[in-house]
Amino acid sequence: MSDEAVWAEEFATDPEGIGYANMTDAERVAAANAVTRPGPVSGPSLRMWLAGEVHEKIALGVEQGATATLRGLCRSALLMATGEDSYVRSDHKPMLDALVAGAIITQSEADALDSKASNQQSRASELGGRLKVGIAERARTINGG
Repeated sequence: MSDEAVWAEEFATDPEGIGYANMTDAERVAAANAVTRPGPVSGPSLRMWLAGEVHEKIALGVEQGATATLRGLCRSALLMATGEDSYVRSDHKPMLDALVAGAIITQSEADALDSKASNQQSRASELGGRLKVGIAERARTINGG
């Protein structure tokens, strides 16, 4: 998918509720490039968080989670955390919320992982790079206005 198509979809659906609908192209660029979002958690930080009791809790959840969905989420969390190129993307919050809601980990354990996000990023960086005015203009034409 081209950059313009990615941004056309982003502007049309506004999945993060940024408010693109009433913005000019320049305002869209500024909003998308604003560094306001937690960045990914790196593999070493993730493995440090997962060490010990948290690992044991999530591993136990793989076997004893209340539902198949929760057991699968625990399995995914372990795979994500222990893989060779492990990292947790900036949208890890729903996963953590589900692990807390399922009584696999505590809220303070989830907050500890959130605190390891070592940097902030923009919505544009989440979508693959920096948004420029020319791309925003072309994306607007894809959407018909």
